[in-house]
Amino acid sequence: MTRGKLAEPHTKSHPPQESKRHRKLPTWESRYRLHGISELFGRLHHPYGHGSDIHDDNMKNTPNKSFLHGKSFTLRLEHRSGGVAAMCPGEERFLLFRSDEPGAIAKIIFSIGPYDGKAVKAKVHALNVKSNYRGKDLGGLLFVHAMDALVQRHGNVTVDCQLEAEENMRRFDRLIQFYKELGCEVKPKAKIQYLNNNDGDTYRKVPMRIFLNNKNGQIRHKSILKCFLPIQFLEITGHHLLLDLKGKSLGRQLAWLLVESESGFIQFRTTMGHYLRAKKSGNCDITNEPDCDSNFFLYRVSDEEFDSDILCNTNMQRKELWVIESIHGNFLSTNLRSISCSITPSFWQADDETLSLTYTTDTPLKRCHYRLCWTKQTLDYVKEMRKRYLNFSLAKMTIREVIDLVRSVRCHPYNMQTTGASIRSLSFYTAEKVRKAGLPDWVQLVALIHNLGVVISLIDAQTASDAEDGYNWTIASRSRVVGCAAPDRASFSEFRNLNAEDQYYPTPQGIYDLHCGLENALLSWSGPEYMYNCMKHNKALFPDEGFAMLRYFCLGDWHTHDEYKHLTNEEDEIMKTFVSEFDSLRRSAVIEIEQEIPESECDSLWEGYYSLVVEKYGLEGLLAW
Repeated sequence: MTRGKLAEPHTKSHPPQESKRHRKLPTWESRYRLHGISELFGRLHHPYGHGSDIHDDNMKNTPNKSFLHGKSFTLRLEHRSGGVAAMCPGEERFLLFRSDEPGAIAKIIFSIGPYDGKAVKAKVHALNVKSNYRGKDLGGLLFVHAMDALVQRHGNVTVDCQLEAEENMRRFDRLIQFYKELGCEVKPKAKIQYLNNNDGDTYRKVPMRIFLNNKNGQIRHKSILKCFLPIQFLEITGHHLLLDLKGKSLGRQLAWLLVESESGFIQFRTTMGHYLRAKKSGNCDITNEPDCDSNFFLYRVSDEEFDSDILCNTNMQRKELWVIESIHGNFLSTNLRSISCSITPSFWQADDETLSLTYTTDTPLKRCHYRLCWTKQTLDYVKEMRKRYLNFSLAKMTIREVIDLVRSVRCHPYNMQTTGASIRSLSFYTAEKVRKAGLPDWVQLVALIHNLGVVISLIDAQTASDAEDGYNWTIASRSRVVGCAAPDRASFSEFRNLNAEDQYYPTPQGIYDLHCGLENALLSWSGPEYMYNCMKHNKALFPDEGFAMLRYFCLGDWHTHDEYKHLTNEEDEIMKTFVSEFDSLRRSAVIEIEQEIPESECDSLWEGYYSLVVEKYGLEGLLAW
């Protein structure tokens, strides 16, 4: 697949009434590329391989994670009747195929018998899913299609469909429960058979049945799916996202399919035949039949000039952002672990190993910032910035003057929304949060000033110019130690190959002495790193723990993930808990703050309390910036 093809817009024709996009994409969305479902995981390697045919196949097991490198495929259903493969009169089959290989990966075989005056007799002879394809409820999908075919064939006449559920005793009652969730029941006075298949395991056959008719509304769909993939909706924690059905129960957990319709839209359908619907109001629900509200557009957010690198880097591909837009112009999102819609774009990441769409707080602006961090933040760059800014000759200002200046800077720089609280409001909010937690006043002061390094983007022409060009080093983002190999888990490490010095310092120790202490290490240049040095220069009277909080709260790989052990010393280990707790408080403050704190309230907090704390720790009057 070439880069040019990836960047091509979607070309499938839309229905006449929906052929035009409802709006023009704003400037920041200029990197969107419209795609079909094959590209969603087709840019990655797929988990499905070959497996054996067995009957006890329909449980939601952990998916096999074998790989077929470079393969891109979708799935399709076929309905066949009779033929040379038929073993009994009236036999029909639903077969599930991959688009890139011959041979069915799953099948259900059933037959239709005579009408006995009460019901049409039918029987399911086999329901098989190859082992590598389990865990996606494909067995449930086949069963639903077969039952619907029986109902559609015989109108309002009741269909009595029987089957024998053969399950391994090691997985006792799981297959029985699977069929019960699909509406089956164990036949009254059923005679259960126990078998030994010479494999060392014991099996049991349980007679079951399901009664079908139109009166119960059991027709869930009418069309055969021709292009789809099973997917999972996951929240950022890895938990499955739910759908608020307003008290309505479907009898089983939702298993999702991503379907490409003949008109070129994508749709989200459950294996039970229900379609996800996004209403203009922003609510999401499900419907038995697809309609206009069931249609979505799928976009990949391009990384522009880095697309060629991404095509060669699977980890980069897994971190790419995708946007799902409804026909009404709102976007598929999450709200309290439930699938919802929002008026501003929400972003998803596609994982080929689990065939999942995971909600992420990453945004194009955030990825761009960290991508540039990896590109620019080298040892030479940090040394140059320290030489340029650590003479503190830009301005003479008080803490209060700086706080007032940064009210023009948003505290959520990566959000797609253009409004929100300022750094000034966040500073007071965080300080008050720390104060209410009962922590010492010097911690409150650190909370008040820890983000004030962004003022350099307002008072320094060079920094302001760099920010306009796309990279603002003053933003408080996750930092790392330069001059040595960054940890594998470093933030946005998929961009590490863009760092020119990565090959020069390939070891964790790099240029440093073993256990030299973080005080002697050079961190990536950022607003917090500037503020730490600024407070040192202006002789702030913080205890060592205060300076550690100010400098290292961004070094999450150390204080949260226990990295950089080869560089840290005993003093660092003592400070780690203080830094981690402070970072946790300030991160929760960033999440909680939603609106600007009024001017009068900021004045009251300053005059009534924080001006006194500033004076207590030697930071009153004009400071060098």
